Amino acid sequence: MCLFRIPELRTSARARRTTSGFLEGLRYVWNRPDLRTILIMLFLIGTFGMNFPIFISTMAVSVFHTDARGFGLLSSIMAVGTLAGSLLAASRQRPSVASLLLAAGVFGLGSTFAALLPGYWWFGTALAVVGAAALTFTTARTA
Repeated sequence: MCLFRIPELRTSARARRTTSGFLEGLRYVWNRPDLRTILIMLFLIGTFGMNFPIFISTMAVSVFHTDARGFGLLSSIMAVGTLAGSLLAASRQRPSVASLLLAAGVFGLGSTFAALLPGYWWFGTALAVVGAAALTFTTARTA
């Protein structure tokens, strides 16, 4: 059984490659404030915030003085948060700029709480929130 509607398929002309295509793309994005904002947010959060293995291992070893099991448990807790974020993302019809901003805000607050909370389990709880917000942010950026 074929689920494609073959008669509705259309071929399109292939775009020509030019040497200035990349620069044209950058100019186009820079002239669209919504795309520019999304890319700047993506750059900042991706560069400075999404280095989870480094900060989870540092917190597990240096702050909470745990072994590999403690690090693995924190990573698993974050993975549970990421799974929750994927379920939230799947429940949305279409990503929006509002969901992007909300996810970025929750990501920032969750990261701040993770840095300030005094105990191992509080840190793990904050990681679950950060995981959900990170996945929501990365899927909402396609708005």
